[in-house]
Amino acid sequence: MRQPPAVAGGLPSTPTLPPSSPPDPADDDRLAEDNRAGAVATAVSLGGGASTPDTDRIVVEPDAVDRSTPTGRLVNLALILMVGTALSRILGLVRESVTSSQFGTDGDVDAFVLADNVQSTIFELTSNGVLQAAMIPALAGLMVAAQGGVAEVRRAMGALMTLILVATLVLTVAGIAWAPAVVAVLTGLFDVGDPPDQATIDLTIELVRWILPAVPLLGLGSVLMAGLHAAGRPAAPSLGSATRNGVFIVTALALSASIGIHSLALGTVLGALAIVVIQLPALRRVGLLVGPNLHLRHPAVGTVVRLSIPVTGSLIITTGVLVIDRNLASGVSEGTVAAMRYATTLVQTVLGLVAAAVALAALPSLSRHHEDDDSLAFARTLRRALVFVTLLIVPVTLMLTVLSEPVVRLIFQRGETTGAEAGQIRQALLGYLPGTLAAGYAQVLVFAFYARKNTHTPLLITGAGAVGYVVSAFALVGPLGMVGLVLANSVQWAVMLLGALLLGHREFRGWRVLPWPIIAASTAGGLLSSAVAFAASDALGGAADDASVIARLLTLATAAIALAVIYPAVLALGMKFFGVEIEIPDRLGGLLRRL
Repeated sequence: MRQPPAVAGGLPSTPTLPPSSPPDPADDDRLAEDNRAGAVATAVSLGGGASTPDTDRIVVEPDAVDRSTPTGRLVNLALILMVGTALSRILGLVRESVTSSQFGTDGDVDAFVLADNVQSTIFELTSNGVLQAAMIPALAGLMVAAQGGVAEVRRAMGALMTLILVATLVLTVAGIAWAPAVVAVLTGLFDVGDPPDQATIDLTIELVRWILPAVPLLGLGSVLMAGLHAAGRPAAPSLGSATRNGVFIVTALALSASIGIHSLALGTVLGALAIVVIQLPALRRVGLLVGPNLHLRHPAVGTVVRLSIPVTGSLIITTGVLVIDRNLASGVSEGTVAAMRYATTLVQTVLGLVAAAVALAALPSLSRHHEDDDSLAFARTLRRALVFVTLLIVPVTLMLTVLSEPVVRLIFQRGETTGAEAGQIRQALLGYLPGTLAAGYAQVLVFAFYARKNTHTPLLITGAGAVGYVVSAFALVGPLGMVGLVLANSVQWAVMLLGALLLGHREFRGWRVLPWPIIAASTAGGLLSSAVAFAASDALGGAADDASVIARLLTLATAAIALAVIYPAVLALGMKFFGVEIEIPDRLGGLLRRL
């Protein structure tokens, strides 16, 4: 998942523009002047026309700069979230490795994945999407308001708890009662290939009833985490998903022998409870440990509800895409749903570690800059976020592409998962990877719309992506099977990015907001690093079916060295060629080297 952090202040001396007005071309000149004066900013001239190396300058201030500055705050918050997300994603990979080792990719795992999709869909519809789009900006605004502050946040949190708990409890009870109908929707809408057998359907119904109690717990946790982010305390929320994965792993290992696949459903529920529990000490420290209340007329509740209506529309579209995807995948062959889940975990490791952490770190800052009518600070923060995403996602995606074989076999090929099933997971991974960078950019840009309290445009973006997916999926699933479905997912992200850039022309200059020189330089560095890693893999035999664990680990170690040495060197040459300078804080530089 996903948790935004603290509120950042604007730059008092920076000129401002009304949020509804298009950006002034003179802003680029002022940004360049800021850079030359050593101001804390990230500025880049991304448009056409005459520009000099001085104006094509991206600056992220050194580590010695005060953390209260906008870039220092963004980097620190992003690093906190990246650490939590890294732990979560590592444990997520362990979770999927344990699942594949214990159960392989057979029909039982397909049943669990379908049941898990039901609970995650309800959670997204009622809580998680609202957390990102509405609760964080609303509570952050209250926290920095001239009057009220923490007391107002407490009242708003209690009212939001009431609403979300009522909604999630009602849907949970309905889902348990009508589980057969829910499963029929997920598996029986389209006559494509071979549908799941009756035993798999019956098991899915049973697992839905086991897993749905997680939904109210996750809903409660989303409100608690939103309060901590508004208070500028992202550490506990950033550890929520890691704690959940850890509990899942322990439960699966301890109980899989006695209750089988049901241990995964139980682990999901206990993991949701753990998310709530881990937030409580931090909430007590900042004075936000509250319970549900009936202050339903609180202005923040109205703001959240108003902003959530378009978000709910987006999530309904996303749910429709998921239903279509699961119906088509269920009809391809047994194990397809499980293979797609395992591959998705690898891709989400990259996206969650980088794009989600950076986007969530930027969201409160962007919200504050919008509230202050500070369009220059808004543009700077957005550009920083896109730069960070580029620097990290591009090389890792390229490296994962060339090393997909040893990575998948190292993580998944053990226990009940055979070499052929690992090959199926790899095929799914290669289909997902082309859309990874587009997904990262789209996530940041959608959050930029949320920060401006614009939830209608993301609805249009989501709808365009859904159309792209549906058209591609039905066109490709016949000839390509599972690979066609995952390629359709990449098409979906590409369409969403295109939509965000086209519809965001007034807010952030559309195509010009992307850091094109950095994309080019990162791609060059990533390609050369990946080529070295691929050659090492070939020499060590790390991609062979019968390769040893040592050979595969050595292959990944070589890849890490290539990323730590070759990538920064080529990136620096590229920046010099394009006349763009990047100064990276020590903490971020260290993170880049470790990644």
